[in-house]
Amino acid sequence: MNPDDLFASEDARWKYVGDLDDKMLKGGVIVSEFASEWIRNCDVCFTNGAYLACVITAFQAIETMLRSDNPNEFKAVDLINHSNLEDALKQQLHGLRKFRNSWVHVQDPWDDEEVLADFDSGNRKLFEHALQSVRSMREVLYHDQWV
Repeated sequence: MNPDDLFASEDARWKYVGDLDDKMLKGGVIVSEFASEWIRNCDVCFTNGAYLACVITAFQAIETMLRSDNPNEFKAVDLINHSNLEDALKQQLHGLRKFRNSWVHVQDPWDDEEVLADFDSGNRKLFEHALQSVRSMREVLYHDQWV
């Protein structure tokens, strides 16, 4: 699907989410209710255009799912590194983690010229990160399916 169509249309974003599930889900998965709620909220944020919230909730869903396999790990970086995910997906998740952290752990909240100067392009950048986040979240969700 064309990213411009996704950026412009809530209906197209819902279709994208549904198409990802149809494409990736081949069997079944079981996740905790915490993870399920994060996933639902991520989808609602994405489809309604709350892209920053989508990135944050997608990463939290991923962290919650990974914590199911490694409940004694404290840091997200360790959860990713010690997971049984493919290296390419681990790298994507580290990129998502770093992007999320740049917003969640802002060092200087008054250094906001970039956000103010280019809101439209910034929103487009957030959209692109949200698009990847929704996909990465599902890659983790559907990684260990049972048939």
